[in-house]
Order: sequence, then structure tokens, then C-alpha cells
Amino acid sequence: MTPERKVTEKLAVTASEAARRSSGYLMSLQHPDGYWWGELTADTTLESDFILLQLWLYPPRGAYGILPRGDSLTRQCVRYWRVSCLMAASTFTQKGRRM
Repeated sequence: MTPERKVTEKLAVTASEAARRSSGYLMSLQHPDGYWWGELTADTTLESDFILLQLWLYPPRGAYGILPRGDSLTRQCVRYWRVSCLMAASTFTQKGRRM
């Protein structure tokens, strides 16, 4: 048996074992009714995309980049995005990491 074949077989056995163990772990987390329950984490990609689309469709007015009046959904997304970024920065700072 060639060394390459030994490595390939060892890799296949190791990958198969890892897949079996990880699927077993996920199945152990499954609720008896068939669903999983866990913490949901998300980023602000959708809000960022929406804000960018709005800025393309309705360019800001004036020197300060004022959003069109009455566009409360865009304003809400901007506020949410800013808070999310601040919270992420705070989390990284608390863990001793820099953004």
C-alpha cells in the first residue's frame, strides 16, 4: 500500500468518524417533538442592505446627508444599525479585543 493511499484512507476514516459524531451531537440536541431550540444570533446585513437601497433610490439632500422626510422605516433601520454596531464594539472591547 502506498503512503498516499494510507493517507487517503486515514482521511476518509477520520472524516467519516467526525461526521458521525457531529450528527450524533446535533441529534442529541433535538427536542422530542422534532425541533431544535437554541440562541439565535444575527447580524445587521439586511438592515444595511435596506439602508443602502434607500440611499440609492432616494439620495440624501443637503450638506449633512439628510434623509427624505417621512421615511421613518429607513430612520428606524439606521437607529437599529447604529445600536447594533455600538453593541458589537462594546462586546469586542469587553473581551479585550479591538474592532
